[in-house]
Parts: sequence; structure tokens; C-alpha cells
Amino acid sequence: MYTSNERISSIFTDGILQLILLAVLFLALLYRQYELAVLTLILILMGLLARIWAQAGLKRFGVEFASNHWHAFPGEKIPVSLKATNSFLLPVKVSVQLPVVKYPHSFEHTIVYPANHMLPGKGMNEIHWEITASERGCYSVGPLHIALADPFIFCSRTYSWREKKELLVFPQIKPITPPKPVLKEYFGTLAVSSPVFDPVYTAGLRDYHHGNPARYINWKASTRRQRLQEKTFDSTVQLKVLIAVDVSQYAELNMEADFEQMLEAAASLSNWLISQNARVGIITNGILYGSETNYIAPAGGTAQLTRILALLARLGLESTADLCQLLKQTKLGSSAFCLLFTHRPDQKLQQTLAKLNNMRLPTLTVISDTSISPEVNKKIISLKELLHQKEESYG
Repeated sequence: MYTSNERISSIFTDGILQLILLAVLFLALLYRQYELAVLTLILILMGLLARIWAQAGLKRFGVEFASNHWHAFPGEKIPVSLKATNSFLLPVKVSVQLPVVKYPHSFEHTIVYPANHMLPGKGMNEIHWEITASERGCYSVGPLHIALADPFIFCSRTYSWREKKELLVFPQIKPITPPKPVLKEYFGTLAVSSPVFDPVYTAGLRDYHHGNPARYINWKASTRRQRLQEKTFDSTVQLKVLIAVDVSQYAELNMEADFEQMLEAAASLSNWLISQNARVGIITNGILYGSETNYIAPAGGTAQLTRILALLARLGLESTADLCQLLKQTKLGSSAFCLLFTHRPDQKLQQTLAKLNNMRLPTLTVISDTSISPEVNKKIISLKELLHQKEESYG
């Protein structure tokens, strides 16, 4: 679980100085300098006791993460707690360093949070930090670097606690209210052809049809009109939408800022669709740090939104596969709609759209390149059309 090594911290535990003290003790006894011999013996015993104290405290020291909240939005403060237990009879001094590293691992993206605590004998304490992640991404919290010593820090032992936690910082969610007309038109045709009625949305009243459920009878209106009246409801359908994130163009052009903006749009649209009771899934051809699942089947609910945001948090600026081949493996067919996020229209995109058309998967493309006007194609919209331009956001 951990590797142990000794950190020399004072003259009482330095090996060379200990040999010198032994030599001084021998000479003091040889020449009958008893005061010097007693002083030298005290120093040697202090070093020995400090070693025993640190070693015994290390064997009886335990630590575990006490936090359960490992996801947030950019700029939020994430509380991290560590439960430290000292089963030794004597107090020990504990120094902890908590490294937080963003994937892919690099020293540039490493922040170390230090803490120092005195643990009483047979005692327990909680060590607290507040981590602030300013950027979307997947972060590794740990391993902990712990130094344990006697209260005077004459001698200390250090080790690395190998357990790590994963912190996911989701893309920022921005409001989409109301959806743009092209988006409404794109999804609007789906509700018209649905034979399913939603009893939540009342459209009006009509004469009761024999055989319909009695719970839909409006008794007040029936009394007023002197004949049975039943409620009618709007047609409804649960949209099945697959959000496809194509990383290839962003990776080729190394457009990190546009990539992050696109992910915010995908997260915002997923949030809006799920709030409208749609079934939303996601697929991507980008690298995913800490996971190999690049496809989440369409589903509804807040748990599904969390899964989608987690995938977007893990997504890196590197393409690993052909998006169209991945879409073929989903076997959604014409029962779903696809929202394809990419940078700009090009020949490869046209080939992808042609393949999606052969798969009978209706597709709306969302582009982030502001230099291109999508007006010429109703099946292409820009992020500006999709997102609110207000600076406010929520998570």
C-alpha cells in the first residue's frame, strides 16, 4: 500500500554524527570525563528514542479519505477531508501533502495542498482542504505524501499512501431559454406523429367515448353540460437524442478554446433536453481519461445527466477512432435523432453525414466556427444560435 523511507531531520538521528558521539563517549570514558560521557550518552539515547518513537507511531498510524463528493463545476470549491488515526500511546506530529494532478499527468498541472497536525496518543483527527478546480477535466487526487515524527521532530518517517481519488470537473452549463426556432422545428415534427398521450398536459374537453378510462371524465363539466365530458390531452413523445462529439477537427487544429466552448454547448443542450423529459445519450471519438466507455445509451433523468457530464469531463483533445464507425455500433437507426458537434463543415463531415443518412439517422450539425454562416443549410446551426449570450451560468 505504501513505501517507507527515513528522512534525516536532526543531529540526533544522523548516522555519521551518531558514530562521532559514540567515539566521544568512548574517549570520555577512557579519560574518565564522566560529565562529558553523561551528556554524550543522553544525546545518543535521545536519538535512539526518537527513532523508536517515529517507527512505532508509523506502524500504528492509519489514514483514509472521509469525502464522498468528487465532482464539481469550474470555480467551485470542493471540500476534501482526511481521517487520520493514531493508535500509539504517545502523540505524533503529522505532515501531509495532497497532490492534485490534471490528466494527462504533468508537473504544470500539479497543485500540492499541505497540512500539519499534532495527533494525540490514541486519538483521531480530520484534516481538511478546499480544492478549487478552475478548468474542466479529470483530476487525480493523491497519492498522499505523509511524514510522521515525534513532537520535537528529532526523527521522522515518510511514506506515500497509494490510494487515489478521481475528481471530475464538469463543463459549465449555460442557460438555453428558449430554444432557437431551427432547433424547435427540428424536434417539433416528432411530437406530431406520436399516438401517445400525456395525461399531464390537458388540451381540452370532448364528449365521453365509451370504453375510455373513467378517470379522465371531468365531472364538473359533465354536470354543467348535462352529459359526460372527458379530458383530451396533447400528443407527446419522449425524444431520443444522441449527442455525437467529433474531436478530430479540434485535435488537428489544436483549438482548445473552441473545444471547451463546444463541450459547454453539448453539456448545456443535454441539460435542457433532459429537463424537457427527453432521453439523451452521448458518443465521442475522443480520448477519455480514466475510462474506456465512449458511448452512453439514451436515457432520461438526473442520473443520466450526471453520466453525460462525467464523460464530457473526461474527454481530452485527442481523436482515437472514426466517429461514423462508432455510430454504426450503436444500432439506433431511425428511432433516434443525432446532434453532431464539430468545428466546421468540410469534406470529411459531408462523408460522415452521408453515412448517417444511409443509416437513416436524422442529424443536425452544430458548428463552433464563427466565420461560417450556417444559414445556407437548415441542418447546420452554430453555437451562437444554440447558447444564450449572457455571461451568467449555473451548475
